[in-house]
Amino acid sequence: MANPKLKAVIFCPVEARRFNGERLAEHMKLPDLMPAGLALSVDDLPQAFISQYIRPNDVPLAFHRESPTYSVTPAAMSGRYLGEMAAHLEAIGRMLQYRFDDGTVIKANQILYHPYSKDVARHLLPLNVNVKADLQDGPQYILDTSIPMGKNSSFRPQWQTQAERVILSVLMAAIRSMRLSQAGDDDGRGPETVHLSFSDVVDVDRSTLKLDTIELLPPEWGPWRLTTALPHPVSGVHYGRARLELDPTRVPDADGLSRAFIIDPVNGKLAFHPWDDQLSRLRLRAPKPSSELIVAETHAHPEGQPTAVGVHLSGHATIQAAHGEFLEMMKEGGASLPIHPGTFVVPAEKVKPRLSITGDGSFKFNAVIETPWGSFEAHGIPQVSAYLLLNLQLGLGATTGYANAHLAHARRGLKRERDMKVLRNLGFSSLIFYDAANYALDLPLSD
Repeated sequence: MANPKLKAVIFCPVEARRFNGERLAEHMKLPDLMPAGLALSVDDLPQAFISQYIRPNDVPLAFHRESPTYSVTPAAMSGRYLGEMAAHLEAIGRMLQYRFDDGTVIKANQILYHPYSKDVARHLLPLNVNVKADLQDGPQYILDTSIPMGKNSSFRPQWQTQAERVILSVLMAAIRSMRLSQAGDDDGRGPETVHLSFSDVVDVDRSTLKLDTIELLPPEWGPWRLTTALPHPVSGVHYGRARLELDPTRVPDADGLSRAFIIDPVNGKLAFHPWDDQLSRLRLRAPKPSSELIVAETHAHPEGQPTAVGVHLSGHATIQAAHGEFLEMMKEGGASLPIHPGTFVVPAEKVKPRLSITGDGSFKFNAVIETPWGSFEAHGIPQVSAYLLLNLQLGLGATTGYANAHLAHARRGLKRERDMKVLRNLGFSSLIFYDAANYALDLPLSD
């Protein structure tokens, strides 16, 4: 009888979730169909590894036949925690599967106990030794996006991190072996295809996506951008809005974006990204409560593309503060934060401030800005100007005897009393500040 041939390696991220917590499988349909396979029961497997050269420490906990949870966790941990851990280990152990030419499908937590493992190249087996050096020492790319252990914590145990590194290393090795097999330049033990499926049930037909490429996106920041090109508000009033978002022109398909990876079904590409960690850090630095998380909006984007994920910012002061925080953070990582639709510098002589007094005695300050696209009126004013305007509105404010006694002054007697009469009159006080402001802004004075 001929030795079994490895036909396919299957990656099954059943709990892959979008940034808003929804399961990716509910929003994305995979185009291919894999027929039902022959499933194995744990009772069909021996207690020991098939290879005598494999020791328990060579294999991540998730890929043991029965994970030794009670022997590796502190006795003080509750039975509920141990139960959750066992279920979590089992779920990760099913995430990687091997399909052979006789229809048998073996999960990663079974393969090392089955005789078919002898017909699988060693670099495709779930062993610690197969972890790529850049994954072991580099940034962490998550695969399992279900709720971490503890549910209310971002804690990720070391055994989970190691299992994810092994799975990712095996997937990338499987893609290389597949290409060598297609070129006829391997030992014949590489898979013919590599698939992604949102189902880990072996003995039923399931939808899959045939993968041609698996890659790790660089850990550097990006592709984030700050945009003001947002849908028009219902009120028609633009009160100062911006969004820090993943650049939709550089994210192939927002429908295939999860917290761990992005799927490009057209090109058969699976790319793992660090954006979940980056978004958490950005949201931590964003001003509160003037910011909110936006995920996969369904409304029409001004560029005809939906926003994949971003942080919405409201108010000029919030946008300015957030931009400074984000820019500083990204510069530390050697990245920049582009502004969309674009930025341009307006020469000082093209900015003409204007101060006006209304019929009810109040003041208004704005600036007319000349740009290549026409003139704009800017009504957002710097903080110093806001204080100036406040003084114009309210006068000097020293209208009581107690306040007058604490005013700094160098004149005494009648001269000082005359000064106080002028300053206590809000009309005279406003006139003084009005002319002072016009003088500072190089505008005509009232006389």
